[in-house]
Amino acid sequence: MAAVDAAHQIIVVAHAHGTGSEQELLVPIVEALQPMLCGTTIMGLHPLHNKTATPTTPTVFTAADFTYDADARTCVCPAGKSLYRRGGNRKTNKHVGAHFRGARRDGGPCPPRTQCLRTSDTTPVRNIAFVHGRVDTDGPTHTARMQARIDAPA
Repeated sequence: MAAVDAAHQIIVVAHAHGTGSEQELLVPIVEALQPMLCGTTIMGLHPLHNKTATPTTPTVFTAADFTYDADARTCVCPAGKSLYRRGGNRKTNKHVGAHFRGARRDGGPCPPRTQCLRTSDTTPVRNIAFVHGRVDTDGPTHTARMQARIDAPA
């Protein structure tokens, strides 16, 4: 793994190793670049994104926060409002499940609205799906085909 000066195309730090993954070398490379830091960038390189930082986006309710009754085909939101079922079992991205949608009249004055919607100022109501299974319309997946080949006597 190497760090290069973007302006002059010069390798400024390099580390060699014998494994396929280079992820463990990122921190040592960044530490070795510390003396060369110029403001928030590293000699013309873009600043690194800190993936270990806690997310700043507010926590949004997940499907586990909703009360779903598969037998009665009902769903109740965390605020106690009943959601409308959207048809029978609907297919979305090769998954089949029960889809529900909140009522517009319930969405506006709802107190936990900011926890229910990612963009509560522009999204009118919450949609939620409870996945029951996978619909395989294109035949077996690559994984299933490979598993069949591995399990074959040949």
